Amino acid sequence: MLPILSGCTLLVADDPIRCVAQPGEPDPCPRARVCVSGFCVPAPECMPTTELCNGIDDDCDSNVDEGHDDDGDGFTWCGGGRVNEVDCDDARADVHPGDASGTRPAAQELCDSRDNDCDERVDEAPETLCAPTEYCFARLGCAPPNCTLPGFECDQGDSCDVAQSPPACVTGVCTPTSCPNGQMCDQSSGSCVLPLPLDSPCVVSAQCAEGACVPARALTGGSGSVCAKACCDDTQCPSGRICWASGNGGRACVLPGTIGSASGAGALGSPCTRGTECASARCLDGVCSQTCSADPSCPSGDSCALLLSDDLDPEQVLACTPDTGGAAVGEACGSTSCASRMCVFRLEVGGSVCLGGCRTTADCPDTMYCGSVMVGGGMGSPRTNIQSCEPRIHSGGATSGESCTTGWSCRDLACVGNRCADTCCTDAHCPTDYTCAPVSRGSGAYEMRCVPR
Repeated sequence: MLPILSGCTLLVADDPIRCVAQPGEPDPCPRARVCVSGFCVPAPECMPTTELCNGIDDDCDSNVDEGHDDDGDGFTWCGGGRVNEVDCDDARADVHPGDASGTRPAAQELCDSRDNDCDERVDEAPETLCAPTEYCFARLGCAPPNCTLPGFECDQGDSCDVAQSPPACVTGVCTPTSCPNGQMCDQSSGSCVLPLPLDSPCVVSAQCAEGACVPARALTGGSGSVCAKACCDDTQCPSGRICWASGNGGRACVLPGTIGSASGAGALGSPCTRGTECASARCLDGVCSQTCSADPSCPSGDSCALLLSDDLDPEQVLACTPDTGGAAVGEACGSTSCASRMCVFRLEVGGSVCLGGCRTTADCPDTMYCGSVMVGGGMGSPRTNIQSCEPRIHSGGATSGESCTTGWSCRDLACVGNRCADTCCTDAHCPTDYTCAPVSRGSGAYEMRCVPR
Protein backbone atom coordinates (compact mmCIF):
# COMPACT_ATOMS: atom_id res chain seq x y z
CA MET A 1 0.00 0.00 0.00
CA LEU A 2 1.37 3.41 -0.96
CA PRO A 3 1.29 6.32 1.53
CA ILE A 4 -0.37 9.57 0.41
CA LEU A 5 1.51 12.81 1.34
CA SER A 6 0.72 16.49 0.84
CA GLY A 7 -2.59 16.07 -0.89
CA CYS A 8 -1.85 14.29 -4.17
CA THR A 9 1.94 14.14 -3.71
CA LEU A 10 3.10 10.52 -3.92
CA LEU A 11 6.21 8.82 -2.57
CA VAL A 12 7.16 5.31 -3.54
CA ALA A 13 9.19 3.64 -0.82
CA ASP A 14 11.55 1.64 -3.05
CA ASP A 15 15.09 2.43 -4.15
CA PRO A 16 15.55 4.60 -6.13
CA ILE A 17 12.79 6.66 -4.57
CA ARG A 18 10.10 7.66 -7.02
CA CYS A 19 8.10 10.88 -6.60
CA VAL A 20 5.33 12.96 -8.10
CA ALA A 21 5.67 16.74 -7.61
CA GLN A 22 2.42 18.70 -7.58
CA PRO A 23 2.27 22.45 -8.42
CA GLY A 24 1.98 24.57 -5.28
CA GLU A 25 2.89 21.66 -2.99
CA PRO A 26 6.19 21.15 -1.07
CA ASP A 27 8.82 18.98 -2.72
CA PRO A 28 7.92 15.39 -1.65
CA CYS A 29 11.47 14.07 -1.40
CA PRO A 30 13.49 13.57 1.79
CA ARG A 31 15.87 16.27 2.95
CA ALA A 32 18.84 16.97 0.63
CA ARG A 33 16.91 15.48 -2.34
CA VAL A 34 14.61 17.04 -4.92
CA CYS A 35 12.03 15.55 -7.27
CA VAL A 36 13.37 15.54 -10.86
CA SER A 37 11.71 13.55 -13.71
CA GLY A 38 9.84 11.34 -11.25
CA PHE A 39 12.81 10.40 -9.03
CA CYS A 40 14.28 11.84 -5.83
CA VAL A 41 17.84 12.86 -6.72
CA PRO A 42 20.50 14.61 -4.62
CA ALA A 43 19.79 18.33 -4.45
CA PRO A 44 22.44 20.61 -5.99
CA GLU A 45 24.45 22.72 -3.58
CA CYS A 46 22.83 25.87 -4.97
CA MET A 47 19.41 26.41 -6.53
CA PRO A 48 19.59 29.55 -8.76
CA THR A 49 17.02 32.29 -8.03
CA THR A 50 16.92 36.06 -8.44
CA GLU A 51 19.87 37.73 -6.71
CA LEU A 52 18.61 39.60 -3.65
CA CYS A 53 20.48 41.87 -1.25
CA ASN A 54 20.78 39.45 1.67
CA GLY A 55 24.37 38.22 1.93
CA ILE A 56 23.57 35.01 -0.02
CA ASP A 57 24.65 33.89 -3.51
CA ASP A 58 21.05 33.52 -4.71
CA ASP A 59 21.85 33.05 -8.42
CA CYS A 60 24.73 30.59 -7.81
CA ASP A 61 27.37 32.54 -9.74
CA SER A 62 29.90 32.63 -6.86
CA ASN A 63 29.15 36.34 -6.31
CA VAL A 64 27.14 37.72 -3.40
CA ASP A 65 24.67 40.62 -3.65
CA GLU A 66 25.94 41.76 -7.07
CA GLY A 67 23.80 44.51 -8.56
CA HIS A 68 23.07 46.00 -5.13
CA ASP A 69 26.13 48.27 -4.84
CA ASP A 70 25.30 51.34 -6.95
CA ASP A 71 28.48 53.28 -6.18
CA GLY A 72 30.87 50.31 -6.47
CA ASP A 73 32.55 50.87 -3.11
CA GLY A 74 32.17 47.24 -2.02
CA PHE A 75 29.26 47.87 0.38
CA THR A 76 25.58 47.30 -0.43
CA TRP A 77 22.51 49.17 0.73
CA CYS A 78 21.49 46.14 2.86
CA GLY A 79 24.95 45.30 4.22
CA GLY A 80 24.50 41.65 3.30
CA GLY A 81 22.21 41.26 6.29
CA ARG A 82 24.75 42.85 8.68
CA VAL A 83 23.48 46.10 10.21
CA ASN A 84 26.98 47.51 10.81
CA GLU A 85 27.90 47.09 7.12
CA VAL A 86 24.93 48.93 5.58
CA ASP A 87 26.09 51.58 3.09
CA CYS A 88 24.27 54.68 4.35
CA ASP A 89 24.64 56.42 0.96
CA ASP A 90 24.92 53.91 -1.89
CA ALA A 91 25.15 56.72 -4.46
CA ARG A 92 28.57 57.94 -3.23
CA ALA A 93 31.74 55.83 -3.26
CA ASP A 94 33.34 58.08 -0.63
CA VAL A 95 30.63 57.18 1.91
CA HIS A 96 30.58 53.67 3.42
CA PRO A 97 31.14 51.75 6.70
CA GLY A 98 33.95 49.29 7.42
CA ASP A 99 33.54 45.53 7.40
CA ALA A 100 33.36 43.40 10.53
CA SER A 101 36.74 41.75 9.89
CA GLY A 102 38.55 45.08 9.68
CA THR A 103 40.09 44.28 6.29
CA ARG A 104 38.11 47.09 4.63
CA PRO A 105 38.11 50.23 6.79
CA ALA A 106 35.29 52.76 6.80
CA ALA A 107 35.58 55.82 4.57
CA GLN A 108 37.53 58.69 6.07
CA GLU A 109 35.34 61.25 7.83
CA LEU A 110 35.56 64.53 5.90
CA CYS A 111 34.43 68.06 6.71
CA ASP A 112 31.46 68.01 4.32
CA SER A 113 28.33 67.84 6.51
CA ARG A 114 27.98 64.11 5.66
CA ASP A 115 28.23 60.89 7.63
CA ASN A 116 31.16 59.56 5.57
CA ASP A 117 31.87 56.51 7.74
CA CYS A 118 28.19 55.57 8.33
CA ASP A 119 28.41 55.69 12.13
CA GLU A 120 25.32 57.94 12.42
CA ARG A 121 27.49 60.95 13.30
CA VAL A 122 28.29 63.89 11.03
CA ASP A 123 31.70 65.62 11.04
CA GLU A 124 32.59 64.15 14.43
CA ALA A 125 35.79 65.46 16.05
CA PRO A 126 35.63 68.66 13.93
CA GLU A 127 38.91 69.92 15.36
CA THR A 128 40.77 67.05 13.62
CA LEU A 129 39.22 67.20 10.12
CA CYS A 130 41.04 70.27 8.76
CA ALA A 131 44.48 71.85 8.66
CA PRO A 132 46.04 72.69 12.06
CA THR A 133 44.93 76.34 11.87
CA GLU A 134 41.37 75.52 10.76
CA TYR A 135 38.19 74.05 12.23
CA CYS A 136 35.32 72.15 10.60
CA PHE A 137 32.09 74.17 10.53
CA ALA A 138 28.69 72.89 9.36
CA ARG A 139 27.78 74.22 5.88
CA LEU A 140 30.98 76.30 5.68
CA GLY A 141 33.61 73.55 5.67
CA CYS A 142 37.17 74.08 6.90
CA ALA A 143 37.90 77.67 7.94
CA PRO A 144 40.09 79.56 10.43
CA PRO A 145 38.07 80.13 13.62
CA ASN A 146 36.75 83.63 14.24
CA CYS A 147 33.99 85.13 16.34
CA THR A 148 31.34 84.89 13.58
CA LEU A 149 31.46 81.09 13.67
CA PRO A 150 29.63 78.74 16.07
CA GLY A 151 31.66 77.70 19.10
CA PHE A 152 33.91 80.76 18.91
CA GLU A 153 31.40 83.47 19.83
CA CYS A 154 32.44 86.44 21.95
CA ASP A 155 31.94 86.51 25.71
CA GLN A 156 28.78 88.09 27.09
CA GLY A 157 29.10 91.85 26.98
CA ASP A 158 31.40 91.82 23.94
CA SER A 159 30.52 91.90 20.25
CA CYS A 160 32.11 90.54 17.09
CA ASP A 161 33.49 93.30 14.87
CA VAL A 162 33.11 91.90 11.36
CA ALA A 163 34.82 94.95 9.87
CA GLN A 164 38.13 93.54 11.13
CA SER A 165 39.99 90.83 9.21
CA PRO A 166 39.60 88.33 10.66
CA PRO A 167 36.55 89.38 12.69
CA ALA A 168 37.50 89.98 16.33
CA CYS A 169 35.70 90.50 19.63
CA VAL A 170 35.30 94.07 20.89
CA THR A 171 33.62 95.51 23.96
CA GLY A 172 29.94 96.44 23.60
CA VAL A 173 26.82 94.92 22.04
CA CYS A 174 24.44 96.70 19.67
CA THR A 175 20.63 96.66 19.78
CA PRO A 176 18.13 96.99 16.89
CA THR A 177 17.80 100.74 17.67
CA SER A 178 21.38 101.62 18.63
CA CYS A 179 23.03 101.60 15.19
CA PRO A 180 23.68 104.75 13.13
CA ASN A 181 21.44 105.51 10.17
CA GLY A 182 22.13 103.19 7.27
CA GLN A 183 23.55 100.45 9.49
CA MET A 184 21.90 97.38 10.97
CA CYS A 185 22.48 95.38 14.12
CA ASP A 186 23.83 91.90 13.42
CA GLN A 187 22.03 89.96 16.16
CA SER A 188 24.39 86.98 15.84
CA SER A 189 27.52 89.07 16.49
CA GLY A 190 26.16 92.11 18.33
CA SER A 191 27.84 94.48 15.86
CA CYS A 192 26.51 97.39 13.79
CA VAL A 193 27.14 96.57 10.13
CA LEU A 194 26.43 98.21 6.78
CA PRO A 195 23.99 96.25 4.59
CA LEU A 196 26.03 95.12 1.61
CA PRO A 197 24.71 94.90 -1.96
CA LEU A 198 24.75 91.71 -4.01
CA ASP A 199 28.22 90.45 -5.05
CA SER A 200 29.90 92.20 -2.08
CA PRO A 201 32.51 90.24 -0.11
CA CYS A 202 31.00 89.21 3.22
CA VAL A 203 31.55 87.15 6.35
CA VAL A 204 28.04 86.63 7.74
CA SER A 205 24.60 86.77 6.10
CA ALA A 206 23.51 89.63 8.38
CA GLN A 207 25.85 91.90 6.41
CA CYS A 208 23.88 91.36 3.18
CA ALA A 209 21.02 93.69 2.29
CA GLU A 210 19.30 90.71 0.63
CA GLY A 211 20.01 87.04 0.16
CA ALA A 212 22.77 85.33 2.12
CA CYS A 213 26.55 85.22 2.43
CA VAL A 214 27.58 82.16 0.36
CA PRO A 215 30.85 80.65 -0.93
CA ALA A 216 31.70 82.26 -4.28
CA ARG A 217 33.03 78.91 -5.55
CA ALA A 218 29.46 77.55 -5.38
CA LEU A 219 28.34 80.09 -8.01
CA THR A 220 31.14 81.32 -10.25
CA GLY A 221 34.20 79.45 -9.02
CA GLY A 222 35.69 82.46 -7.23
CA SER A 223 37.26 82.59 -3.77
CA GLY A 224 35.88 83.87 -0.47
CA SER A 225 32.20 84.54 0.19
CA VAL A 226 29.78 87.01 -1.42
CA CYS A 227 26.23 88.29 -0.88
CA ALA A 228 23.94 86.41 -3.26
CA LYS A 229 20.19 86.02 -3.76
CA ALA A 230 18.84 82.53 -4.48
CA CYS A 231 16.37 82.16 -7.37
CA CYS A 232 14.25 79.71 -9.34
CA ASP A 233 14.15 81.67 -12.64
CA ASP A 234 15.05 85.03 -14.18
CA THR A 235 11.81 86.73 -13.06
CA GLN A 236 12.98 86.59 -9.42
CA CYS A 237 16.21 88.50 -10.10
CA PRO A 238 16.84 92.27 -10.02
CA SER A 239 16.99 94.06 -13.37
CA GLY A 240 20.14 93.25 -15.33
CA ARG A 241 20.70 89.88 -13.60
CA ILE A 242 19.91 86.33 -14.66
CA CYS A 243 19.16 83.24 -12.57
CA TRP A 244 22.34 81.19 -12.90
CA ALA A 245 22.51 77.48 -12.09
CA SER A 246 26.22 76.69 -11.89
CA GLY A 247 27.65 73.33 -12.88
CA ASN A 248 28.39 72.42 -9.26
CA GLY A 249 24.82 72.97 -8.05
CA GLY A 250 24.76 76.55 -6.71
CA ARG A 251 21.96 78.82 -7.92
CA ALA A 252 21.67 82.61 -7.60
CA CYS A 253 21.01 85.90 -9.41
CA VAL A 254 24.24 86.99 -11.13
CA LEU A 255 25.41 89.62 -13.57
CA PRO A 256 25.97 88.00 -17.01
CA GLY A 257 29.55 89.27 -17.04
CA THR A 258 30.47 87.09 -14.04
CA ILE A 259 29.81 83.96 -16.11
CA GLY A 260 31.57 85.20 -19.25
CA SER A 261 28.42 86.31 -21.06
CA ALA A 262 26.49 89.51 -21.71
CA SER A 263 22.93 90.46 -22.59
CA GLY A 264 22.32 90.97 -26.31
CA ALA A 265 19.31 91.87 -28.43
CA GLY A 266 17.95 88.43 -29.30
CA ALA A 267 14.49 87.65 -27.94
CA LEU A 268 13.57 84.29 -26.52
CA GLY A 269 13.33 81.74 -29.33
CA SER A 270 15.68 83.62 -31.66
CA PRO A 271 18.42 81.59 -33.38
CA CYS A 272 21.89 82.11 -31.91
CA THR A 273 25.42 80.74 -31.65
CA ARG A 274 26.53 82.53 -28.44
CA GLY A 275 24.85 83.76 -25.27
CA THR A 276 26.00 87.33 -25.93
CA GLU A 277 23.50 87.44 -28.83
CA CYS A 278 20.55 86.88 -26.45
CA ALA A 279 18.73 89.17 -24.04
CA SER A 280 18.66 86.17 -21.70
CA ALA A 281 22.48 85.78 -22.06
CA ARG A 282 21.98 82.05 -22.72
CA CYS A 283 22.17 80.29 -26.10
CA LEU A 284 20.99 76.67 -25.74
CA ASP A 285 20.54 74.20 -28.61
CA GLY A 286 20.99 77.14 -31.03
CA VAL A 287 18.12 79.17 -29.56
CA CYS A 288 18.00 82.11 -27.11
CA SER A 289 16.56 80.49 -23.97
CA GLN A 290 15.68 81.20 -20.37
CA THR A 291 16.79 78.76 -17.70
CA CYS A 292 14.26 77.15 -15.38
CA SER A 293 14.04 74.99 -12.27
CA ALA A 294 10.78 73.11 -12.97
CA ASP A 295 7.87 73.10 -15.43
CA PRO A 296 5.97 75.87 -13.51
CA SER A 297 8.91 78.21 -14.23
CA CYS A 298 8.15 78.04 -17.98
CA PRO A 299 5.44 79.64 -20.13
CA SER A 300 2.37 77.58 -20.94
CA GLY A 301 3.13 74.96 -23.59
CA ASP A 302 6.82 74.73 -22.66
CA SER A 303 8.67 72.08 -20.65
CA CYS A 304 11.65 72.54 -18.36
CA ALA A 305 14.10 70.20 -20.13
CA LEU A 306 17.82 69.46 -20.24
CA LEU A 307 19.41 71.38 -23.15
CA LEU A 308 22.98 71.73 -24.41
CA SER A 309 24.77 75.04 -23.94
CA ASP A 310 26.45 76.43 -27.06
CA ASP A 311 29.24 78.42 -25.43
CA LEU A 312 29.13 78.41 -21.61
CA ASP A 313 29.68 75.93 -18.80
CA PRO A 314 27.83 74.03 -17.54
CA GLU A 315 27.42 72.16 -20.80
CA GLN A 316 23.90 70.94 -19.94
CA VAL A 317 21.26 73.27 -18.49
CA LEU A 318 17.60 73.05 -17.52
CA ALA A 319 15.77 75.52 -19.74
CA CYS A 320 12.31 76.19 -21.14
CA THR A 321 11.67 74.61 -24.54
CA PRO A 322 8.50 73.85 -26.53
CA ASP A 323 6.86 70.67 -25.22
CA THR A 324 7.13 67.99 -27.90
CA GLY A 325 5.59 65.26 -25.76
CA GLY A 326 7.20 62.38 -23.92
CA ALA A 327 6.82 60.62 -20.60
CA ALA A 328 6.28 62.68 -17.46
CA VAL A 329 8.62 62.84 -14.46
CA GLY A 330 8.51 59.53 -12.57
CA GLU A 331 7.32 57.47 -15.55
CA ALA A 332 9.32 54.65 -17.17
CA CYS A 333 11.42 55.51 -20.21
CA GLY A 334 13.96 53.98 -22.56
CA SER A 335 11.89 53.06 -25.57
CA THR A 336 9.84 56.15 -24.67
CA SER A 337 11.50 59.57 -24.42
CA CYS A 338 10.99 62.02 -21.53
CA ALA A 339 9.51 65.50 -21.82
CA SER A 340 12.39 66.60 -19.54
CA ARG A 341 15.01 64.84 -21.74
CA MET A 342 16.33 63.18 -18.57
CA CYS A 343 15.91 59.41 -18.96
CA VAL A 344 18.20 57.85 -16.32
CA PHE A 345 18.67 54.21 -15.23
CA ARG A 346 17.92 53.71 -11.54
CA LEU A 347 18.54 50.33 -9.93
CA GLU A 348 16.12 51.09 -7.11
CA VAL A 349 13.20 51.14 -9.57
CA GLY A 350 14.58 48.32 -11.72
CA GLY A 351 14.97 50.29 -14.95
CA SER A 352 15.11 53.71 -16.56
CA VAL A 353 12.89 56.49 -15.25
CA CYS A 354 12.21 60.11 -16.24
CA LEU A 355 13.82 62.58 -13.84
CA GLY A 356 13.03 66.28 -14.05
CA GLY A 357 13.81 69.68 -12.58
CA CYS A 358 12.23 70.70 -9.26
CA ARG A 359 12.09 73.68 -6.94
CA THR A 360 10.96 71.68 -3.90
CA THR A 361 9.66 68.16 -3.28
CA ALA A 362 6.14 69.49 -3.94
CA ASP A 363 7.08 69.55 -7.65
CA CYS A 364 7.77 65.78 -7.65
CA PRO A 365 5.49 62.69 -7.73
CA ASP A 366 4.75 61.00 -4.38
CA THR A 367 7.36 58.31 -5.07
CA MET A 368 10.14 60.90 -5.53
CA TYR A 369 11.81 63.74 -3.65
CA CYS A 370 13.66 66.88 -4.79
CA GLY A 371 17.39 66.18 -4.63
CA SER A 372 20.14 66.36 -7.22
CA VAL A 373 21.66 64.23 -9.99
CA MET A 374 25.01 64.41 -11.79
CA VAL A 375 24.72 64.41 -15.60
CA GLY A 376 27.27 64.53 -18.41
CA GLY A 377 30.92 63.73 -17.87
CA GLY A 378 31.44 61.88 -21.17
CA MET A 379 34.67 62.19 -23.22
CA GLY A 380 36.43 64.09 -20.45
CA SER A 381 33.81 66.85 -20.14
CA PRO A 382 32.85 68.02 -16.62
CA ARG A 383 29.76 66.66 -14.93
CA THR A 384 26.85 68.97 -14.08
CA ASN A 385 24.90 68.87 -10.82
CA ILE A 386 21.18 69.28 -11.65
CA GLN A 387 18.48 69.87 -9.01
CA SER A 388 16.03 67.12 -9.90
CA CYS A 389 13.25 64.80 -8.73
CA GLU A 390 14.89 61.53 -7.62
CA PRO A 391 13.30 58.13 -6.74
CA ARG A 392 12.60 57.97 -3.01
CA ILE A 393 14.83 55.31 -1.40
CA HIS A 394 14.19 56.33 2.21
CA SER A 395 11.18 56.58 4.51
CA GLY A 396 12.18 59.69 6.48
CA GLY A 397 9.74 62.59 6.48
CA ALA A 398 11.28 65.26 8.75
CA THR A 399 11.51 68.75 7.23
CA SER A 400 13.67 71.85 7.64
CA GLY A 401 14.63 72.56 11.25
CA GLU A 402 13.65 69.18 12.68
CA SER A 403 16.44 67.31 14.47
CA CYS A 404 18.35 64.50 12.74
CA THR A 405 21.55 62.48 12.91
CA THR A 406 21.63 61.34 9.27
CA GLY A 407 19.82 62.36 6.11
CA TRP A 408 17.81 59.12 6.06
CA SER A 409 15.36 60.55 8.60
CA CYS A 410 14.80 63.72 6.51
CA ARG A 411 12.22 64.10 3.72
CA ASP A 412 14.80 65.51 1.30
CA LEU A 413 17.69 63.25 2.41
CA ALA A 414 19.85 66.03 3.94
CA CYS A 415 20.92 66.51 7.57
CA VAL A 416 22.98 69.69 8.03
CA GLY A 417 24.24 70.55 11.49
CA ASN A 418 21.87 67.95 13.02
CA ARG A 419 18.87 69.67 11.41
CA CYS A 420 16.97 68.51 8.32
CA ALA A 421 17.49 70.84 5.35
CA ASP A 422 14.82 70.87 2.61
CA THR A 423 15.71 71.42 -1.05
CA CYS A 424 14.79 74.93 -2.26
CA CYS A 425 15.57 77.62 -4.80
CA THR A 426 14.36 80.77 -2.97
CA ASP A 427 14.02 81.92 0.64
CA ALA A 428 10.23 81.68 0.25
CA HIS A 429 10.58 77.88 0.35
CA CYS A 430 12.21 77.99 3.81
CA PRO A 431 10.90 78.57 7.37
CA THR A 432 11.23 81.97 9.07
CA ASP A 433 14.86 82.77 10.01
CA TYR A 434 16.09 80.29 7.39
CA THR A 435 17.63 81.09 4.02
CA CYS A 436 18.04 79.14 0.78
CA ALA A 437 21.77 78.76 0.21
CA PRO A 438 24.25 76.35 -1.41
CA VAL A 439 25.45 73.63 0.99
CA SER A 440 28.55 71.58 0.20
CA ARG A 441 27.97 67.88 -0.56
CA GLY A 442 31.70 67.23 -0.95
CA SER A 443 33.96 66.89 -4.00
CA GLY A 444 33.20 70.46 -5.08
CA ALA A 445 29.43 69.88 -5.48
CA TYR A 446 26.65 71.85 -3.80
CA GLU A 447 22.91 71.53 -3.16
CA MET A 448 20.46 74.39 -2.52
CA ARG A 449 19.11 73.82 0.99
CA CYS A 450 17.14 75.67 3.68
CA VAL A 451 19.62 76.53 6.46
CA PRO A 452 19.55 78.95 9.44
CA ARG A 453 20.59 82.51 8.60
